[in-house]
Amino acid sequence: MATLVLGVGVLLFAATLFIALFRRTRIPDVLLLMVLGVVLGPATGLVSQADFGQVGPAMSTIALTVILFESGLSLQLTVLRRALAATMRITLLGFLATAVIAGAFGHLALGLPWTLALALGSILGGTSSAVVIPMVRHLALQRVPSAVLVLESAITDVLVIVVGSAFLSAFVSGNASPVVVVQGVMWSFVSATLIGALSGLLFLFAVNLVRRLPNAMVAVIAFVLVTYGVAEMLGASGAIAALTLGFVLSNRVALGISRLRPFAHVGELREPR
Repeated sequence: MATLVLGVGVLLFAATLFIALFRRTRIPDVLLLMVLGVVLGPATGLVSQADFGQVGPAMSTIALTVILFESGLSLQLTVLRRALAATMRITLLGFLATAVIAGAFGHLALGLPWTLALALGSILGGTSSAVVIPMVRHLALQRVPSAVLVLESAITDVLVIVVGSAFLSAFVSGNASPVVVVQGVMWSFVSATLIGALSGLLFLFAVNLVRRLPNAMVAVIAFVLVTYGVAEMLGASGAIAALTLGFVLSNRVALGISRLRPFAHVGELREPR
């Protein structure tokens, strides 16, 4: 336990230094943290995944959920309209191209069955939100390119899980069904969006109660995590639900929510940056 606490402290301190270094050199702090992880893990063997137990995945999931929620807060409806078409083109073409090329390599070079090779390609077809979004937040990008990168990374995270799982299931069962894959993707996106939107409406309805809590910010983070957990338990994407929750809260005026009688009491919330 002492080693784990020491390691977390060192990583947090290193992250702070890397952020300061990024402001001077423009070298992404996430890249430096990844290099540090490779050095501490596979290169030297000082730290292994087992050292973190269940705490490591839980911490990374919580961090990613909060990052996606904040990204939703910074996403404006006008920007989303302008970025949506480009996002879908980049997302689908990039994911499909990477999945097909990696899948073909897995089948021809590694000798994997096509279903297992395409599962590998699907896993490699996504860009990690945990890497992309922090980098986007530190780079001086315009709003539309920033929105495209954030949405693309969030959407491909879902595609990696749904499509990769479908091919793995097909490999185990011996039955690959494109219809099942498409249905799984659509269900994950649509249901996650609805859950995030409903959570946003619930939060706005009870916002005055939240404001009276002693630690309102902690309550907000807890609400975001609950939204993520509920979405995942229902088989939807918790990441998309958290992103949608932030988007609904930030764009309540543009979406016409503030004009509805049940939400007339909603005052000023944090505006998009």
